[in-house]
Amino acid sequence: MKKLMFATVLPLLLSAHPATAVETPTVEIYTPGEQEAIGQIAAAYLRAHPEILIEMSEKLQHQEEQQQQKGAIEAVLANQKTLLQDPASPVVHPDGDVALVQFFDYQCIWCSRMAPVVESLVTGDAKLRVTFKEWPIFGKQWPLSTFAARTGLSVWAAKGAVGYQQYHNTLYQTGHVEGQLTREDIARAVTAAGADDAKLERVPETQLSATAELASQLGINGTPAFIVMPVNGASVANTSVMFGAVDAATLQSAITKARSTGSAQ
Repeated sequence: MKKLMFATVLPLLLSAHPATAVETPTVEIYTPGEQEAIGQIAAAYLRAHPEILIEMSEKLQHQEEQQQQKGAIEAVLANQKTLLQDPASPVVHPDGDVALVQFFDYQCIWCSRMAPVVESLVTGDAKLRVTFKEWPIFGKQWPLSTFAARTGLSVWAAKGAVGYQQYHNTLYQTGHVEGQLTREDIARAVTAAGADDAKLERVPETQLSATAELASQLGINGTPAFIVMPVNGASVANTSVMFGAVDAATLQSAITKARSTGSAQ
């Protein structure tokens, strides 16, 4: 009897795990006693084979990530005009064919670690249109995050792409993150950008609100975050959204995909 019941319940158990190719039998109505016995057998089997639970958990996590990615890409496509045509956002290589959009905070340690990777892409690919989204998510904890973001947008308005890029890179080169950033760091970065810190007119803090609202619409809840898409012909197939720090190869792969499939549109 137990062998028969086990042969019945095991396929049912494994069929709940999409990674296991088992044909699901027709579900019958069991008596309370049979249900209890089945539960005991299933529990015993899982205790003897805990790797199934791990596999199921990993599969579920992968499915959730895929769903999140799909939703994020759809949101990106719905907001691509704001992402690609916002004059208030600093842009390097505006005539590029592929857009890389980064949401970041100057005091985010992972943004700091990604800064050399992004800088390398900027200097190495003249056709990569890079948009910087100043998003000081740590502003309440470390107010200089917000001040640095406002200053960055002010440098962009006063000195354009070259000045902004110098300001941006100089701040990250300090290595001062997670509350370590100082007013002196910001002033030196402004000077490096060719502007006068004492005379620079900072944009109002409300100018950062649009970026926060955009991040919310895209389902982005932390920094760094990256979007890669063709400037023209963006679709689900050639658009990538990356939450958190990634390696250079991953970014380059997304750029290559956007460029090869985008050019075919």
